[in-house]
Order: sequence, then structure tokens, then C-alpha cells
Amino acid sequence: MRLALLLLLCGTALANGIFIESRSPTSEQPLPPVRLKDHRVTATIRDRVANVTVEQVFFNHSQDVLEGTYLFPLPRDAVVGEFAMTMGDRLVEGEVLEANRAREIYNSIVRRRRDPGLLEYVGRSLFRARVFPIAPQKELRVRLSYQQVLAESAGTIELRYPLASARLNHSVVESVVIDVRFESSVDLKSVYSPSHPVAVDRDGERKARVTFERGQVAADRDFVVFFGRSPAAVGFSLLSSKPADRDGTFLAVLAPRLALDESDIVPRDVVYVLDVSGSMEGEKLLQARIALRRGIELLRPADRFNVVAFSSDWRATWDELHSANEKAKRAAATWITGLQASGSTGLEAALSEALRMGRKDRLFLVVLLTDGLPTVGIKDPDRIVERVRDGNRADARVFTFGVGYDLDVRLLDRIAAATGGERDYVAPHERIDAVTARFFRRVDRPLLTDVSVELGPGLVQVYPKRVPDLFAGGQVVLLGRYAESGSRTIRVRGRHRGKTMVYEYRGRLADAHETPYLERLWAHRKVAFLLDEMRLHGENVELREEVIALATRHAIVTPYTAGLVVEPENRRRIHGSGGAFRGPNSGIPPGLRDPSDPEPPPPAPAGLDSPAAPTTPAGPATFASKKLQAEKTNAVTSTERDVQTVADKTFKRDEKGRWVDTAWDGKGETEEIEVFSDAYFALLEKSDQIARYLAVGERVVLEYEGKVYEIVAKS
Repeated sequence: MRLALLLLLCGTALANGIFIESRSPTSEQPLPPVRLKDHRVTATIRDRVANVTVEQVFFNHSQDVLEGTYLFPLPRDAVVGEFAMTMGDRLVEGEVLEANRAREIYNSIVRRRRDPGLLEYVGRSLFRARVFPIAPQKELRVRLSYQQVLAESAGTIELRYPLASARLNHSVVESVVIDVRFESSVDLKSVYSPSHPVAVDRDGERKARVTFERGQVAADRDFVVFFGRSPAAVGFSLLSSKPADRDGTFLAVLAPRLALDESDIVPRDVVYVLDVSGSMEGEKLLQARIALRRGIELLRPADRFNVVAFSSDWRATWDELHSANEKAKRAAATWITGLQASGSTGLEAALSEALRMGRKDRLFLVVLLTDGLPTVGIKDPDRIVERVRDGNRADARVFTFGVGYDLDVRLLDRIAAATGGERDYVAPHERIDAVTARFFRRVDRPLLTDVSVELGPGLVQVYPKRVPDLFAGGQVVLLGRYAESGSRTIRVRGRHRGKTMVYEYRGRLADAHETPYLERLWAHRKVAFLLDEMRLHGENVELREEVIALATRHAIVTPYTAGLVVEPENRRRIHGSGGAFRGPNSGIPPGLRDPSDPEPPPPAPAGLDSPAAPTTPAGPATFASKKLQAEKTNAVTSTERDVQTVADKTFKRDEKGRWVDTAWDGKGETEEIEVFSDAYFALLEKSDQIARYLAVGERVVLEYEGKVYEIVAKS
């Protein structure tokens, strides 16, 4: 029996490698799978032309000499430039098979192997090479390069890398490295990954490098990167997808240009409000001092600032805002260095004093950093929020940073929400200055404030509800739903140095189901919004049921569904005390946060007796240690025990052992199709997407375009 090796590719990008048969030429006994040790992908993209090199190291950990066939499904119109395999001094030659012949090979393998997991890797054309011998206890190195023209839609170029081979390659990959360099002939606005925490390095307006590097990777989700580009000052990218039987989903990104003249940058008024109560003594206060000094260093001469420190009472560097000249910066740094920790926590009085200093005709930011609950002065959270609203006459954006365990998280969230600011939380093992440094860099160069987006009629359930200010080098991601496809005019309005600016774009909402994962991204954003609503205004039955319905259909971890699914590498039950939790960066799911931000550390493990549903707090919501990372990490689930997700669909195993599409309500008749029959393969021909759905198992109930198919075992 010949050993067949598939390197798999779908869509527009690259491929992961697996062994689909594992026998020696002299033995009929199955061998353990050949392990993929290292996987490196290097891509260079100039405008839409991609040069891609895939390098993989496999290890034959059996005691047998193996022979095999190396198969690499290629993207449409790709041209193979190089193929090399290290087998001593022996040269291995390969050939490219056309699409129909490639499909026949795949189907014959699926029929013979009776493994639905192979279905999702059906390619368009195929590169094939014979491999013999594969020596026992030796490595096999493969290198293949190809060129391809990538598609561009609405100013967005997509690079897709299907890493999701976990169903067939059950062992983790020791090392995965992806390195993508992009060079554009027009300004590059946004670079973002909705799938993985990537590092993004920008080199001017037209170059970027995206890297992802991890060890011991389960490789259970596709790797996707979008490059949005535009000659406009504020770039606009639009992606959309619509199945035939329900509303579509769109993802829009606003991204200002990276480089600005000083005349383009909006002057700021900034007040830093620092907790110096006794609980801040030691390392926390030391890091907070460093954080504030770094923030002040970034201020420009046209900016104004002040520092308010508070414990039992408050005190400020100056009575009013001061111009951010070098002398004032040095004076403030010296004043901060002299602060000592002592006393209680009088938050409201200090915050009210900070809000008093602003002027409505300037962009006004208040940065609040605290590690405790209010213990003196006004302590009631409702009254504090009311005082903030009434005292915010200059329309300040209050950004709250909570440190450590003993926080009224709900209060800090409500303050940020009431003022259009944001909130973040710093774990005890995280450095305060590192977390705040990312924030200070992000808000360093304001371009457009009071932003609104006019998307046209028929676009509904758009999140976030309030569009944040635009800063140079940053981006705003909007997700929403639509019923009718077609061309649209999108207008972005905002204030720049006292003037109203209007940017107009043309985009098209797709009538095809080309990027089905968008619906899950939107569902994550809506669930985060609903959880925040309950967190801010109290839980009610209607919102809770809506969260459960969305979370169940799309396999989203929430305090109400934590017992349903968890991410394999983060198997834990989520604490629910203190109300519902949100995702990182105010509800943005992993992958949609700022691409330059590093991945958050693994969550602290929760106890096995943790409740799966939230409880109502008796007093102020506190930031419990075991809940710390659950607050910061909203897991995107792929496959776990009785739940699997594929693109926009989630499948749950029922009591009969079937994988049932959660979109099916259980009513009406189903069309039975025997697995691996002619009718089964005819169904696959309807769409490559169906192959991915049916890859979850042999017995599947699938709702597709208004019909329900039940795949049954061979009689």
C-alpha cells in the first residue's frame, strides 16, 4: 500500500500538510501518523502578485521504510516555481494535474479511506510527486514555491492560510512561522487579522510586515490577513458575504493614513488621574509613575495637560491645564516622582476635578488609573456615574485602567461607556506601563473626532453602536447585517480642528457566500454588546435568551454557555460572579483587536467548581483573580468534544451520535443521503463549502439553502 501525503490548500493562499495513509510497502498494519514538526510560510506580495514559499519538515517516527505520494492542491491560476525534497542526493520530480483529475484523486481517496475529514481539502488543481524511500526515524524536508495573482475587492486584498488540519493531523505542530511582506503602489491603510494575534510592522505608508510565530500549535483554524489600501486620507475597506437563505454580513474598516503633518493632528487636552491610595504602594505605583511619564513625553507643544493624584483627597500639578512645553513636562515628571502611596480611595472628587478643567472646543481625554473600590466621599456607583455625566460639560472621553483584584469593574465600565471612552484591565502579572504604553501610542495623533458613518438604508445591527475617534495609524472595525446586496454609497463624517469633514466611498454588498466566517465575527460582536448592556444596566430575560441563542448557534463562550464549549488550549469553566464578561478591547473578538498588540497571556485557570452561569453580585462587582483573564479573553471556539464550528455554522452532537447543524430547528422532513454514495458526492459538487461542513463526521444533519440533508451511515 502506497503512503499518500497531502499538503492542503483552499481559496487563495497556502497549505498545511498531513499523512492520510500510513503503511509501509511490506506491512499491512497501520503505522502511527507521520508527524509534521515544522511549518514555515514566507510570502512576498507586491500589489496583488504573491510569491509564496512553503517549507515543511516531516518526521517518520516508525521503524519502517515508507513510500508515498506528495500531493499539493494549488490555488486557481497558480504557477509552481520550485519544488525540492531532501532525500539524500536524489532529485524528486513532480507534475501538475488539472482540476478535474485532481478532483477524481481526492474523491477516490475519500471513498477508500472513508474519512470525511478529507473533504474540506478538495483543491482546484494539484501538484503531485512520488516519494521513496522515507527512511525510518529520519526527517523529510519539503520546499515548494508558487506565484499567484490575488483578488482585490473594495480596496481589500485577502491572504488566506488554511491551518485547520486538526481533524487529520491529531498531533500538534512543534513550530509554525508565517512571515508575509506586503508592498503597495498606493497607501496601505489597514492591516488586520480576524483569526490570529499577529505582529504588524509598518514601514512608511506603503509597506507592512505581518508575522505569526508559535510553538506547539494545534493548527485548528484558518489564518487570514486583510490588506486594505486607498489613496484617500481615510481609507475604507468593505468585505461582505450573503447566503441564499438569510441576511448577509459585512465588515467595514476605517483606517486613516499613517503619516500626518503636524497641521493635520488635532490638539488635545489630557488629564491623567492617578490613584495613590495605600494599596498602590510598591511596584504598582512605580510602574504607574513610568506609565504617566511616558504618556506625558508623547504630548506635543499644541497639547495641554495636567495630573491629578488622589487618595483620601486629591491634589493636582497645577490649578488648570498647562501647555505641554518641555519645561512643563519636566516639572510634571518631577511632581509624579515625588508621589507616595497612602490613605483611602476618593475617586469621585478627583474625577470631578479633572472633568472641570476641559473645554468643549478641544478634544478632551481623561485617563483614570486605579486599583481599588471607592472608600471615601461618594461611594455609591450610581451617584458617581450620575456626577460624571453631569460634570462632563467639555465632552471628555474617559479611559479607565483597572489594576489588580479589588475593583468595581462595573463602575469603571459604566464611566467609560457614559463618556465614549474605553476600558482595560491589568492583571497582577502584567506591567502597568506596558499596557498603558499601547494606549498612549494609539491615541497619540488624533485625526477625526465625533465620527459617524452613514451606511445607507437596510444595514442593521451595526456594532459598535458608537464609532470611536479616529487616530493616525489606528483603525475602526464595523460589523453589521444587510438584506439586499448591491452598490452603496458610504459617508464618514467627523470633526477636524473645528470643521466638519465628509469622506465618501463606494462599495458593493455581495450576493454570494464567499466569506462565511463574517457571520461568526458579527455574532461575537453582538454578544459582547448584549453582555455589556446587561453589565451596565442589569440583566433581563430577553437579553439573556438572545445571548444564549447566538452563543449556542455560533459556539461562543459566555457566562451562560461556558459549559457548552471551551477552546482546547484554554479548557476551563468561566466564573460568572460580578455579571457578564466581555471580550478584549471592549468586546472586540480575538483577531480584531489592534494587530500590533501582542496576544494576551493565557488565562488563569478557574476552579473546577466554578459556576457555568453568572450570579448576581450582592454588592459592587469586584475583579476576582480567577476571573481576571476571562474578562480579557473571549475565546473563539473551533472544536471541542460535542461541538464543532465550520465557517458560519456550528454542529452539536446529539443523543443519536449525529452532528446536527444548530441552524436547524428540528422541524420538517430531511433528505437522507448515504455517506460516500454517489448521491453524497453529487451533493459535494454543489459547493466546496458543503465539503467543509460534511467534514465534521460521517453522520451529519445539514441545513443548506433552505433544505435539510441527513447523512446516514452505510446500510
